[in-house]
Amino acid sequence: MPDVCRVQARWDSVYSTRHTALDSLNFDADGTIKPVTMTGGNVVTWWESYGVPGYYMVHTNGVGTLVNSDWIDETSQFLMVPALASKATNAISFELVDKSDRYLRRNSSGRLVMDLWTVGGSFNADATFYVRPGLANSADVSFESCNHPGNFIRRNGSLVYLQSGSGSAFNSDATWKSWTASSLVDLQISPTNGHQVVVTWDVIWNGVGTLLEAANLNGPWLTNNSAVSPFMVNPSNGTRFYKVEP
Repeated sequence: MPDVCRVQARWDSVYSTRHTALDSLNFDADGTIKPVTMTGGNVVTWWESYGVPGYYMVHTNGVGTLVNSDWIDETSQFLMVPALASKATNAISFELVDKSDRYLRRNSSGRLVMDLWTVGGSFNADATFYVRPGLANSADVSFESCNHPGNFIRRNGSLVYLQSGSGSAFNSDATWKSWTASSLVDLQISPTNGHQVVVTWDVIWNGVGTLLEAANLNGPWLTNNSAVSPFMVNPSNGTRFYKVEP
């Protein structure tokens, strides 16, 4: 969570989750703080499976898994930071957004787990990966292990492993598509004082995205191309579900 401080005559927000940034606070006419987007530092990224579109890498109880986009939250957000064990320009480490100083790393069985950083041993090398052109699509990326060359982060069923292999199926499972704060969306639904419901999205992500709605959670989902955030809804006796897609 960011802290707030006063720098000369200006209020600023200080982010201090291992990586530091200082950003100005701006206010609406009623004194409400406007949303603050972190500048500088490193990029918060979501990683979507190339082989199973709509499913993202997350950490569940400390283990790397793959879940449907309907359920992604902070556990699917990774801060892409300079590698712990390499100074190569294409070397990175995955730091958890919701648990600072915890990183995605390979354990002894080859599974991807999320562990608290420790000094010594093989931790830094286990948590360092080289970004390569996607094995299945060069426009996307694959991640090769620093201390296990030829092994890549890949989907294996609903889990995420570091494994070696070949062939189209392996290449597809080992390829990932990145989404950052400029391309993902944040949906919020809340009541108003006028007995309506307001659906808002992209409070953080700069107004992009298309609203979809359905009478049932499993669909069918209908695209509402005319909807603009904030979107006002008059409640009825029927149930409605909403989601936003980039």
